[in-house]
Amino acid sequence: MTKFLILEDSSKSGFGGGQRVTLNIINVIQSSRLDSCNQIYIFDFYNPFHLETEFSKSACQIPNVHYRRLFVNLFQIKPSSVRSSNSVYLFEAISYPLFFVVNSVVLLISYSLLWARTRDRDKLAVYISAKSPLFLSIILTIFRPRIYYHSHNVAKKGLMNNLLLLIMRITGAQEISVSKASSITNTSIVIPNPSSSSKVTLLHDTINLKFQDKCFATMSNLLKWKGIQNYLDAIPLIDKFHDSVAPRLSHRIYGKGNYLEVLQRHSIELSLHSVSFRGFVSDVLSVLRDEVFCLVLPSIACEACPMTLIEAVSLGVPVITTNIGGQYEYLPDCLKSYCYPPGDKKALAMSISKLASLDESSYLTLCENILNQAFIFSYKSFSEKVSATLCIDEI
Repeated sequence: MTKFLILEDSSKSGFGGGQRVTLNIINVIQSSRLDSCNQIYIFDFYNPFHLETEFSKSACQIPNVHYRRLFVNLFQIKPSSVRSSNSVYLFEAISYPLFFVVNSVVLLISYSLLWARTRDRDKLAVYISAKSPLFLSIILTIFRPRIYYHSHNVAKKGLMNNLLLLIMRITGAQEISVSKASSITNTSIVIPNPSSSSKVTLLHDTINLKFQDKCFATMSNLLKWKGIQNYLDAIPLIDKFHDSVAPRLSHRIYGKGNYLEVLQRHSIELSLHSVSFRGFVSDVLSVLRDEVFCLVLPSIACEACPMTLIEAVSLGVPVITTNIGGQYEYLPDCLKSYCYPPGDKKALAMSISKLASLDESSYLTLCENILNQAFIFSYKSFSEKVSATLCIDEI
């Protein structure tokens, strides 16, 4: 029996992309051995304002998972449902030393108890999915465990990146990254996040309906760096490239965030009658599969591994996005010609016009080619790579 200690931080994002991947990792660990069950212990940073999160509820429902709220996030002084996992307040930075000392002691005691109850200590492994617990993992080096760090954010040069490199050298942690854009070390093992959709067969009736409506949509948190304002600016330019295309297109903005009012005002200023704001959508897969002709991902900054792109590609839905970061890295080759430089409204309008001008047969062929390249996002591919990386059958 293998024991895995998972150090998670759900105190800020609650149930973001990192937590979804952690649950997928847990499922892989649990299904990897048929002869015996692996035991999983989760030590989670928690937000005092929200003791029960979607992540904690989901984790507690998985067999042989022992969930513990061992870490109080001492510097989490105000909750936010739309807060970036990278954001840090001044009070947090000041109080971090106290936070680090208290939680180091808690981690040391907790891991010592786990270590003492394990006969074969070579079968202890530590999986870390956030920066805060990675810093704390220094205390575990006295036990010399096998440590894995899963990086989910875009790697940026600077002090934080150098600190993470130093910590990984000290602890000997093996980095797993969701894309090359998120890789910190040269030895990182890249494993893209899996799609939640099963194998898809394109239905001609659905393709026909999509072709008639030609709905272009963007799905994301409505933040400035997502580039949605550039998307709105590009819409009036579409008819300059193909004047018979623009009147037949509809544009939907799905999502919520602190930039919503700005985007709504901008849409009114531009008199964009073809644009509708649909708010948060819970069933992304159904909307992409049945309604969206093309997903637009106009981010002006690098993304690590955008899940909407992964879901769209796994359903055979075309994607227009910028030519940077993980969004470009994971775009199928047949869609690379629709990419454009960040912030280039004219190039975005040209790409939309080009895709909207395809006849139905060409559009269907494009969708089929996208599906043929979507295998890298299958759960099977993800499971095989994770099992091989964590050496589950060997520890």
